[in-house]
Amino acid sequence: MEKKVVTKKENTSLSQTKLAAQTKLAVNRYIQDNVITDFSDLPVEMRMTFLQKVPKKFIKEREIAKGIKLPYIDHFFAERVLNFISNFNWGSERLNSVIEERKVKTKSGEKTMYEATVEMKMWIYIGGNKIERYIASGHNAYENPATTKADALQSAISKANTKFARQLGLGANMIPDESDAYEKIEDYYEDLELVKQGEKLKKELSDKQFQYFMNQTDDYIEEHKDLIRFTPEQEKILNERLK
Repeated sequence: MEKKVVTKKENTSLSQTKLAAQTKLAVNRYIQDNVITDFSDLPVEMRMTFLQKVPKKFIKEREIAKGIKLPYIDHFFAERVLNFISNFNWGSERLNSVIEERKVKTKSGEKTMYEATVEMKMWIYIGGNKIERYIASGHNAYENPATTKADALQSAISKANTKFARQLGLGANMIPDESDAYEKIEDYYEDLELVKQGEKLKKELSDKQFQYFMNQTDDYIEEHKDLIRFTPEQEKILNERLK
């Protein structure tokens, strides 16, 4: 029987595959089952890959305007990822914090809101290198029997931890959805401003309506284009037409 010769390249590939499987197992056991091991035994590059993609169950949504939801990362997940990639070698120092109270009108009447803001110096050691960042964060919370000023401040600090992890690359897979949500909220507030000024909302056009619009004269298009919210593809075609 002919013996298969395993080359150095194949050995390296098998070793990398094994390490990747070990890294995935370690992160899953830690994040889901709280099983702690010495993560420094795992290659830094492989640990860093777990920053990029956040599992759906750790992505939450908050409604930032009617019908518009912004995805965000559970701070529990972000902090555990910082632990995992640094082998628990990260920290922070609170440089400044402010908590203000103000009365706000809600559908159920006037309520007290705590507005907590915090400035943090944060650092992490990855592969022997120290990375430092200055992070500003905040959190608003309504006063209720389960919420204190300290809770609002702690939430602001937890958000700072998440922001720190985001700066290191956490949640790269969420960027398209976040960009879409921010674009929608900008459009929403632009429409609100138009209504305040007594003007009409900008109208969106279907592909068929856009084609009809582009078949009009240049004068007509120039006169009416500011009343329309074009998609990026439509805007590109429009700009070519009006050159």
